[in-house]
Amino acid sequence: MTNSKAAEEQDTSLDIDIKKSFFKRFKLLFFIIALILTTLVSIGGSIGVTFYLTQGGTERQAQQEKVEQLEQEVAELQTIIAQQDSTLSQIAGNTDQLTTYLRHSSASSIKNIMLDQESNIQSFLIVLKASMRDLSIIIGRADDWQEDYDEQLNIAIAQSQKREQLLSLLKTGEPVTLQ
Repeated sequence: MTNSKAAEEQDTSLDIDIKKSFFKRFKLLFFIIALILTTLVSIGGSIGVTFYLTQGGTERQAQQEKVEQLEQEVAELQTIIAQQDSTLSQIAGNTDQLTTYLRHSSASSIKNIMLDQESNIQSFLIVLKASMRDLSIIIGRADDWQEDYDEQLNIAIAQSQKREQLLSLLKTGEPVTLQ
């Protein structure tokens, strides 16, 4: 065993000596290869950094263009808002004039006439309904036609009342009276 260890140590020392002599012979070659590799890595790194920085510049330009476009749109919107504000102020100035015009117009008179007509129509329909009931009593056996016409008169009276309610809700510029 000691012989094999000694033989291995001698082989290992021979391998190391061979390697040392090999490196000594080609020392200049290894130095040139290391210098070339260092130069290539340095050039590659420089190119990478330059490429990265130039890409960032184009992105910044694109973002700057977008910002400028958005600023233009905001300026346009501000001018539109200013125009609309001036239009609204003109309309607000005219509301008093329009209210006065509506008060003195014939719209309120027409509304009152139509309300009176609806009231008269309702009165007429109620009298007609009562007359038909009296007639059915006088004639006898007239319950069928009296019920048919009674339903139709009820529908007509209800529609007239709805029209009267809608007319009373109409805004005609009259001063509001609290009841």
